[in-house]
Amino acid sequence: MPVTEKIVRYGGFGRCLRIENGDCELIVTLAIGPRIIRYAKAGGKNFFFEDKKCTTIQSGPVMDAYYGDGAYWRIWGGHRIWYSPEAMPDSYYPDNGRVRWGKEEDGTYIFVPKEQKENGVAYTMKVKLADKGTDVRVTLQIKNIGKAPKTYGVWSITAMAKGGMCAIPTLTEDTGLLHNRSFSFWAYSKLDDARFHLGNRFITLRQNQKADGPFKIGLKNDSGLGAYFLNGDLFVKKAAFEENMPYPDNGCNYETYTNPHFLELETLGPLVERQPGEVVEHVEDWKIIENVARPDRKDEDALAEIFANL
Repeated sequence: MPVTEKIVRYGGFGRCLRIENGDCELIVTLAIGPRIIRYAKAGGKNFFFEDKKCTTIQSGPVMDAYYGDGAYWRIWGGHRIWYSPEAMPDSYYPDNGRVRWGKEEDGTYIFVPKEQKENGVAYTMKVKLADKGTDVRVTLQIKNIGKAPKTYGVWSITAMAKGGMCAIPTLTEDTGLLHNRSFSFWAYSKLDDARFHLGNRFITLRQNQKADGPFKIGLKNDSGLGAYFLNGDLFVKKAAFEENMPYPDNGCNYETYTNPHFLELETLGPLVERQPGEVVEHVEDWKIIENVARPDRKDEDALAEIFANL
């Protein structure tokens, strides 16, 4: 069937747009965000986290002083657009208002929230679902609406549902006497965290509802690929890596974060300077592969076989 859309109310998130093709369904929030709050096979379980219990929120005096009294940022869940490098309160814009949407001639849906005048940026999220199957292209754009040049990168964050495991390939290039791999860890990341495994060819990170606290790691990933095993299927997320470009967080283009509520797969674009009125763009491709058994986190041969077919 062709791609169709319908305005719906979904899961306590208010007015949303459902986009479907008979094989796959996306739901994008219009009352807040935007968030791609649902991505699933037709009639299947959601790969994405839905924050129905308001588990993750930023508020307080710093937010009040910057955005106005009572301002708060809430994760809501699903897929969102941010810009890097992360900063408080800049990154935590309270995107709790209505989102405008439209559709281009090629079937690409466009979602535009309110401009962030405090931060001097304006977001645009574009979503294109294939006519059949589960392939999705997500294009994220950030415009400099300030009065001076601004250096930033697009940060594309997908909050995954509970109970899965992500896998991300590391670099394997033989560089002789020079180093070939580096990793960034955050202050709260314990290197002996049982959720995390550092292998020779892959890192894996499990989401565990009973775990204590968060964990995050970033790395250079020239394949641009990452994946999340959940409920016997596999979510795949890919974004191009640009060699010889500066990336945030000590050269990271791929990062993953988890806490007791969700796990995030994050791709990052390079840091670039944009003049007032100019735009930086970042593109991701998604797909769901059915019936992929989750391998042991230390079985790198099994992981390599799965990634060779992505």
